Amino acid sequence: MSSNAVFGAGLGATKQRQAVVNRELFLSLDVIPRALNEAILHISMREAVLDVAHLLDHGDLAESLQKIIGNSQYRALRQWVRDCWREETEMAKGLEMYAETLRRNSVFAVMAYRTTTAALNICNFPMAAWEIGPARYTRALLKFYLHPQQWARTIKGKSSFLAEREDNLDRDLARGMRIGGKETTVAGVTLPVGVLADAKRQIDRFGYYAITKTDLMLSLPAWQARYEDTVRELIEQGATDPELIEAEAVSRADEAVRRVWGSGETKGMARVQKGRIMKYFTPFYTFFSTVLNAHIEAGYALKDRGDVRPLISTVFAWIILQAAIETLLRMSIDALTGRGDDDDFFDRFMKEYTQNAVGTLVGGIPIVRDAVNGITMQLTGDYFPSRGGQVVALRVLDDVSEFVSAASSDKKDWIDAGRAGARIGNRMVGFSDTLTDAVFTFLRVACTDTDATWEEAVANMVFDRKVKKGK
Repeated sequence: MSSNAVFGAGLGATKQRQAVVNRELFLSLDVIPRALNEAILHISMREAVLDVAHLLDHGDLAESLQKIIGNSQYRALRQWVRDCWREETEMAKGLEMYAETLRRNSVFAVMAYRTTTAALNICNFPMAAWEIGPARYTRALLKFYLHPQQWARTIKGKSSFLAEREDNLDRDLARGMRIGGKETTVAGVTLPVGVLADAKRQIDRFGYYAITKTDLMLSLPAWQARYEDTVRELIEQGATDPELIEAEAVSRADEAVRRVWGSGETKGMARVQKGRIMKYFTPFYTFFSTVLNAHIEAGYALKDRGDVRPLISTVFAWIILQAAIETLLRMSIDALTGRGDDDDFFDRFMKEYTQNAVGTLVGGIPIVRDAVNGITMQLTGDYFPSRGGQVVALRVLDDVSEFVSAASSDKKDWIDAGRAGARIGNRMVGFSDTLTDAVFTFLRVACTDTDATWEEAVANMVFDRKVKKGK
């Protein structure tokens, strides 16, 4: 059986399994510690997970649970136990296999070397302060950055969750290295490997480097703060067992990071992220799922206890303040790239702020968020193209349309066509849009007339913006 319900999938680790599970081989050196971690998981946790699964299947307990929490929640609990073991193995065939390849490649094309996303990680500050406490979190940041590398090593040595944070940051950002040595895959077709493919693999290695590091810049201090506070609290309560204190402190610190930044681990994903169809409508959903959970929790505090304070603080930190920081950051990037100087600052701020706040507010509702975001942009006066939207696997159709338009329009030139054509290729092979767009931005400045200075051109390359054509 291939299902994770038998708690046997994944026990094999030979090259021959590649043809069975349709997974790529990891050829980087970190495959050794990863294999050791999986072996430790199999040895230490399989028996425990099996025991819990058998306990939930026990007739008397199952009947009682279904009466108390309902059938749907009982099924969700059983699925969560299975997800604690490993992700469900899906055997994609035919068009589904190509769609999955396009989705994975499109995600990498959009997010690799995306400096704007990396910079926006600073917007997590108010949510972290909401979880830890503003004054406490500020002190934790100052303490951490006196010796950041030392603290990072210490924290990762205590928490396997933080040690693997770069892999569990988001489901759609978790991407293994391409198979190397003999062959590579382009849209499901095997091609011979050459110098270009080898160079691509080296470039791919650092595609998410900036995004993961800026995430850890704020999540590591938050973890340490909650860890220290838990140790202090348990000692004050009279706890004396060092192992129990350490385990509880690490558990609560991991939970604090998950509550603010979310987790791409299978057991931490929302149900809509796991469906064969819905996963195409929930790209980069981890953050928005976390936002939705925070508001649902605050809503229950109001419903069950009549306490409105959690809801007020949640809306203020997760929506109002977060959107304000995001808006100011995006406007700063606009200024660096030579945009936004013609309108009044307050008008531009309110327009951008409305889009960001509404986008965050409805981001946890798949499909609806796309429609609401489009309506919001139209109401604020921005053009919203009716295109593939959040269905990542279909974004290649948008680029094909743009390429045809650029090739046939008198208002477009060869640079516009080349940019769109490169994006089509990126979705076929999984290469960064930011890097190819930077090449065409350079060609625009070097070979045509533009209104941009070289400083603005460099900023456009870094933040993946188009340089305005000369008038």
